[in-house]
Amino acid sequence: MAIDYEMISRILGAADQVYPQFLHIKDVVEAVLNKDDADLTNDDLDKLVYHFNYLKDNKFITMGSEMGTGGVPPFITITNLGIDFLTDDGGLSAKLKTITIKFDLDNLREIVAEGILKSGLPEEKEGIIRKAIKSAPETAIKEITTKLIGSALENPAAAAKIVAASLGITF
Repeated sequence: MAIDYEMISRILGAADQVYPQFLHIKDVVEAVLNKDDADLTNDDLDKLVYHFNYLKDNKFITMGSEMGTGGVPPFITITNLGIDFLTDDGGLSAKLKTITIKFDLDNLREIVAEGILKSGLPEEKEGIIRKAIKSAPETAIKEITTKLIGSALENPAAAAKIVAASLGITF
């Protein structure tokens, strides 16, 4: 059976509407299939059970423990992952999986200054720039760093070589 993402969206949406309460299966049937229990076919039941199990296996819903007709649970409850799936930004789960990299300001100053040493500028100009880097405010160093990264990525072949070399990859 193929996964019907529209059905998944309707199941999760219906469960989200009543969260943190559980959603009775008769309400799922009405919301998702636009039918009432008496009009359900075996195909409808199979499709619901398939999608409920898929959502349960992915921890998007929990199901009532006692199975009713056709293996359909009496109720479902949406989980935090199910709610996060419905949100445009991935919800709290996405925020918790975001990695934040913090650089020490002095380290950034050193990195930028080292780059200046390799620039081939005359020593006089190099000294002026290095002195300015040492006294520049944090916002200026952040802006310089962002521009340097952007500049490096304007030459993707050179950027790829630097990344490969940093990771010990040789071509």
